[in-house]
Amino acid sequence: MDFRHGAWMNAIEDFNHYLFAKRQFDEKGFDIYDDKTFGRSLAEIAMIIHATPLIHPEMSEFIDSLKPKWGFVYTDHIRPRVEELAQKFCDKTALKPYLENILNNQPLSDVGPTRNISFNALGNDWHIKFANNEAMTATGEEFVSFLQIILCELVRTADDNFTSGRQISITIEQGHFQKQQTGTDNWIITIPGFDSMEQPQIQHHYTYTGALVMGILQSISTLSKQDFIQFYVQKLLKIKKVGERALEATAYQRIFKHIIGTSFEVTGGRAAFNAADDNIVAVTFLKYLKADG
Repeated sequence: MDFRHGAWMNAIEDFNHYLFAKRQFDEKGFDIYDDKTFGRSLAEIAMIIHATPLIHPEMSEFIDSLKPKWGFVYTDHIRPRVEELAQKFCDKTALKPYLENILNNQPLSDVGPTRNISFNALGNDWHIKFANNEAMTATGEEFVSFLQIILCELVRTADDNFTSGRQISITIEQGHFQKQQTGTDNWIITIPGFDSMEQPQIQHHYTYTGALVMGILQSISTLSKQDFIQFYVQKLLKIKKVGERALEATAYQRIFKHIIGTSFEVTGGRAAFNAADDNIVAVTFLKYLKADG
């Protein structure tokens, strides 16, 4: 998922954790012939290894530093795939159409001092940004996950109740739950750091997160404020249970963090690089969800 969304530093971290788990718990080891998950992971990492120096030459040395960390997995499984990709895509110009076809967001979107997440939903372009550090990544990604689950349901059931063609910008900072509208479609929201596994505290935290989402969505709704709140609470939360689905989605991230620990183990220096080119692919995630069912 991170690979397709352009969060390639996260994808590298995921691959590192995946190798650890596979080495410790998979009886088949690193036999790829009947392991589709391993094969797909290798293909994605090979593309990251090949494409990153072409897209963002500043990161070439970092990419080279990963290869010895992966040992025989790199030499036996990843390097042959990288060599094949080098034959097909010798420069960024050749690579761009292929990435355009397989990615939903800009590659290396999690590189640089600011994390940027962009997608299209309800006919609007959504741009969300937050500081690219470990604490804000956890906070920001949870908020985006919550927002996208709500948007997916709206695209399926009620997109006629929303205006389209807008550029919605959300900046996420750390602090007490607040939202500030700084322009017609510009928001600054603050969310406190959260690391509890206690159910009452989880419920409290995501009730407030849902209130932030509701306030932003109400601003692009064609319904009156009273009608929108009734629609959001009665239909989305009580009937469609989207709040429960959002909690389930974010629960994985919390559990993973508690079990694995740091998510920036290998890519801790990601914020020190300059931001990558933001004109590699067209952002289309969620755009055709309704047509696809």
